Amino acid sequence: MVRRPDGGYTYRCYTAADFEIDADLTSVTAYPFEGADPELSVVLLAGSVLSFILHMRGHAVLHASAVQVRDEAIACVGFSGMGKSTVATLLCAAGGALITDDVLRVDFDEGKALARLGATELRLRKGAESALDEIHRPAGT
Repeated sequence: MVRRPDGGYTYRCYTAADFEIDADLTSVTAYPFEGADPELSVVLLAGSVLSFILHMRGHAVLHASAVQVRDEAIACVGFSGMGKSTVATLLCAAGGALITDDVLRVDFDEGKALARLGATELRLRKGAESALDEIHRPAGT
């Protein structure tokens, strides 16, 4: 991360792109590197770059997936590859409603934590689908 003379920021993801963020934290321009996977830039923008912008705006941000179950939010927090999205998928399959995947903004109101709506598409890693099939397979089959 580099602060530019104009007050904006350059957020560099070495394998994918440079992201130029304006000083007001309202606009992002992506400059993908030659030969980089364009889908990786989208994932980085929705994850790392968005987290940076929310943090700079003063919000609490967690690397988490969150699901609404009844009147509560269940958040799965952890490092990449630990199964946050997989657990969120299972909770949604059991009737929960996805709040966000990967980046969870938390606000506080009168001492109560509020999980804010974010990315509403789950991104499961390769292999997670077969694990979900195993969980849903009836015993003895």
